[in-house]
Amino acid sequence: MNVDQDIIKYPPDQYNQTLFWNGLNGGLIRFSTSQVQYLLDYAKHGQIQGQEANDTLAGHLRKEYLINNKEVLEKTKDLILPFAEEVDHELGLVATAMNQLSKETQKQFNPYFSLDDLWVNYQQKHEFNPLHTHTGLYSFVIWLQQPYRIEDENQFGPGAGAPDHEKCCGAFYCQGTHGRNINILVDKTWNATAFIFPATARHGVYPFYTSDDYRITVSGNIYMDLKE
Repeated sequence: MNVDQDIIKYPPDQYNQTLFWNGLNGGLIRFSTSQVQYLLDYAKHGQIQGQEANDTLAGHLRKEYLINNKEVLEKTKDLILPFAEEVDHELGLVATAMNQLSKETQKQFNPYFSLDDLWVNYQQKHEFNPLHTHTGLYSFVIWLQQPYRIEDENQFGPGAGAPDHEKCCGAFYCQGTHGRNINILVDKTWNATAFIFPATARHGVYPFYTSDDYRITVSGNIYMDLKE
């Protein structure tokens, strides 16, 4: 993975390890294709049982759906939550939240993560996700199908004449540490990769231009709950 002037160009080269990078406010995880195949099958071939989510999500996309399938939700919990704990070990948001509670509550209850919100986005050419935040403590995105190559976007997209460090077609952009903005140049090479980040961190997705296929992502919000 290479970071150049607030740009992350390449995905992690190791599987099932949470990778952190200076300035990036969150952790990247590379899954094997087989680990996320159930999500891709559900998104591409299964019948979406969830309701349309256009009225609750920020995306300027025609196709956004909540995922209410219990089996998919449970599998995604098992996939994501262990890595959310690793990210929190680095960022410490649970400790910060617990410190806001009374000493008595801290002694009586233990925090744990829950995944209550899950949705799938089908982004088409020219569509985009404006800058926004989420609810919860952490949020995540799993890039399942990116139908373009960054090289093609840079060569044939409307920003072809821009300096290399400003080319961003198809990129996921996010607020890094100390307010620093970072572009993650997501393309086909990032399929089966996830990013877990603070839910309050501003982020968005630039449009792509060189494919007529869907860019498919599954995202969710992770909450901190308490148990005795």
